[in-house]
Order: sequence, then structure tokens, then C-alpha cells
Amino acid sequence: MRSRQSRLIPGFSIILVLAGCAGAPTPPAPPAPPKPAPPALVAPTAETWRDVPLTPGVWTWSSDVRNSTAQFGVRNAPALVILNCDRANRRLTLNVPMPAPTPTAIAVPSPALAHVTVTTTSVTSKLDMVANQASPSRIATQDIDANAPLLDAIVHSQGRFMVQVEGGLDLVLPTSGESARAVEDCRI
Repeated sequence: MRSRQSRLIPGFSIILVLAGCAGAPTPPAPPAPPKPAPPALVAPTAETWRDVPLTPGVWTWSSDVRNSTAQFGVRNAPALVILNCDRANRRLTLNVPMPAPTPTAIAVPSPALAHVTVTTTSVTSKLDMVANQASPSRIATQDIDANAPLLDAIVHSQGRFMVQVEGGLDLVLPTSGESARAVEDCRI
């Protein structure tokens, strides 16, 4: 007769075999790394302006006997930038919005100036633009000779150019056929 121990050995053997099939317990997953802080919004600079999104809007072009005009802005709103060619005088006028006056600004008898920087892929130009007194909105204006190198730089800039109004808007604008057309119409 078999002993009681000999009868238990096959049962324990099966338990040991099955226990060997079970893997070691998996360690808990390490905690997820903390999410990085979102990047701070940075105003475009001479180094970063090519990487920021374009200013929302589209270029449009219109023409009449005296003028060829390219305008950039959002439809059904005042234009943000206007390039207007006076064909008779072969002068192109650049119009941009001026910054709002500060409450502490002191009135001066001279015309208000807007310091504007135009940056293209090939040149950066600083302009002191004068407030357009005939405009009901705050527009700064600068007459530019039709053959000025700045206009070529704007037209041939690689995909975009930037107009920065000191104390006001920084506009990153797409290059376009409409603005090139206004420039070219002043040269013929």
C-alpha cells in the first residue's frame, strides 16, 4: 500500500509546475514625467519672425486711372496695410495703423510720428512715418520712391515680410502678387 506521502507528491508536483509557469509580478509603471510648460508667447523679433504664424488676412488689389492699390486685412474690416501707387508721380505710399495714444501723452505741435521697421529676408529698414491727418482713423503714412530697394526686398522676400509699428502691431505678412503688382504699376 502506498503511503500517504506518495499520494500527495503528484498533487504537489502539479502545483509546483503551475507555479513555475506564472511570471514574476510586474513592477508598477514609473510615474509619467511632468509635462513641460507651454512656451511663452514671444513677439516676433529679427531672429524669430520667420517662424511665427502669418497675421490673419488676405491681400486684395484694385486699380483706377490714377492708382494701383494693394491692401492687406481681414474682409469687412479696415485694411491693416495699404500699398498705394500714385502712377502720375511714381510714388508708392505705405500706410499702417498707428498705436493708440497713451493717456499721458503730451500734445506737440509737430505731426505725430510712428516708428516702423520693415523686415524682409534680405533687408531691415526703419521708417519714421507721419500721421495721416486726413484719415479719420490713426494711420501712419510714408511715401517711397517707386525704385527704392526696400520695395524690391518686400516683393522678393521669401514668403513673408514683417512690419513692426513701435508701440503698436507686429504684422507678419505673406508676400503676394497683389503687392508686387502695385509696386510694378509705379515703375511703368
